[in-house]
Amino acid sequence: MTAPAGRPIFVIRAGNTGVHVYRDAPSLVDTKAIHSGNGGSFEFYDVQGRRLNPSYDASGFLSELRDAGAPPNLALVQSKLCSACKSLEDSVDTRLVEKGATGYTREQALAQLPNLNGRALPDCYVDLEPIFGHGAGTSGGVSTQDNRSWWHNFWAH
Repeated sequence: MTAPAGRPIFVIRAGNTGVHVYRDAPSLVDTKAIHSGNGGSFEFYDVQGRRLNPSYDASGFLSELRDAGAPPNLALVQSKLCSACKSLEDSVDTRLVEKGATGYTREQALAQLPNLNGRALPDCYVDLEPIFGHGAGTSGGVSTQDNRSWWHNFWAH
């Protein structure tokens, strides 16, 4: 079964070390950001807690997400999202140096991370989208993979 259109998607880096969110599966597919060479580095879930399995086209790019068929696991996805934010929080000092973030303090950077503890998955999506979202995927044939703010690139890339 293909992932239902219109459901926001969480893309969680393996080991819960990072996260991206997309408004739906087609917007993720349109970015061409996931390739079979890096696809195993991510787990995919919708906001209802359903795990999604990736399918790839002949060129190796993500072509669709399919419902894995397992029951939704809201607690697992929420835990993974919280772990990803904690991992990012733990990396703030390294990121400030690596990204050349002179003029920004640790406190300013950490203020950009949402507190997802105890939040419902749709609320987690809303809280994550301003920094970890990717908009519509393509615009005029140009990938909008990095179409967000400096903070998006700081935390998500």
